[in-house]
Amino acid sequence: MSSPDGAWRRSHGPSAISPGLPEALRVGVFSEVGRPGSGSRHFSGVSNFLSYNIRYCKRRSLEMDLHSYADDDRIDEDGSVQLFGWRPRVPVRVDPTIPQDLRHVVPDQRILRAAAARCYDVINVIAPGTMGMQGIWVARRLGIPVVAMYTTSIAEYAGKRAAEVLGSLEAVKVPTVSATEAIGWWVMRRFYSKRNGIEAVLAPTRRTLEAIGPRLDAPLSILGRGVDTELFRPAHNESSAAGDAADRDAGVPGAGPTILYSGRLHRGDKDLDRFIEILDAVPEARLLVVGDGPHREGLEADLGDRAEFTGKLAGEELAAAYRRCDFFVFPSKHDTFGQVVMEAMASGLPVVVTNRGGPQELVDDGATGFVADDDRFVDRVRELAECPELRREMGRKARLAAEARSWTRVFDELMGHYRRLAAGREGKE
Repeated sequence: MSSPDGAWRRSHGPSAISPGLPEALRVGVFSEVGRPGSGSRHFSGVSNFLSYNIRYCKRRSLEMDLHSYADDDRIDEDGSVQLFGWRPRVPVRVDPTIPQDLRHVVPDQRILRAAAARCYDVINVIAPGTMGMQGIWVARRLGIPVVAMYTTSIAEYAGKRAAEVLGSLEAVKVPTVSATEAIGWWVMRRFYSKRNGIEAVLAPTRRTLEAIGPRLDAPLSILGRGVDTELFRPAHNESSAAGDAADRDAGVPGAGPTILYSGRLHRGDKDLDRFIEILDAVPEARLLVVGDGPHREGLEADLGDRAEFTGKLAGEELAAAYRRCDFFVFPSKHDTFGQVVMEAMASGLPVVVTNRGGPQELVDDGATGFVADDDRFVDRVRELAECPELRREMGRKARLAAEARSWTRVFDELMGHYRRLAAGREGKE
């Protein structure tokens, strides 16, 4: 570990990998959050994506730098990957777990110097936050092509937040929410723009691409997500049958099924008030809640002893939590993908998701789980709770569907985007 102000000067210019190889790229990734376990308090599909991306680059000795916020200015080396941490000078948090730096609405010369010394071939910005802005500033100043990920429906989340703040003030809620969403889309259009040097916007699902395509002027493509099918596996894949039974029994106090939710605990963003409806409709069930967030205490108070809250889990502990359960529910309407849905399917669990947002594309309705509207969501949960045979058959099909989605294939495709943009840059020089 060392300070960025001196450490980056050890860099050796452009990528040291043989220039004749297509992998000879150095990529700068800019994200408000880092990978799990790197000092970031944020656990999400985005942080998991970064973690697996780092693992992929290390296995292939591909050079990648990740710029994210940290408690202090630092640089850590992890194989072929360098992790740049930048302490926010004017910290602000719209979300308690996602740091932003109000100063970063203008260029930060420290980050620019670091990037210039590292000689990036391509820059990848993960989200339209203040670190993402720095990535765009750097790219424009240095003439580097930009790949932008579409990971968060900012406009929808902004409207949701406005509705929460206004509460029962119906007279002003509708126009205020509409205006807030319009401002959100204005910000998104300006961020994801060819004028910012963005040459590709990567959306996680076809529905997301179709929803944002008419609003943005930059070229769009689909880049899905993978899942670790060795870590996330069905309970019957364990070597010890006794261990399988212990996993399940630990989560099933009685005859009822154990329902799993894994993700951030934010009532509005994830529509978690559905938990109360579900447990009222299926009183014999127990809910296992994995994750943390600003509304954990309130949910614990509302659900009482009908639910168990584990807090944040990762690695084998997280995988074991999936294996304890009978099926998975994900009531969010605003997620662009839903990594936890893939983890549940890989664990052999049928899933129930809403018919809004990206997760519905992951589920073969009626085969690997259910895609339900508001009126039928709880009914579908009850159907799975009451039919073990249906759960087993859907869980088997869910596992098969997950096995077709590997992280290696996803990142091979991402490298293809990088190479194409880097080759285009060389052709212009």
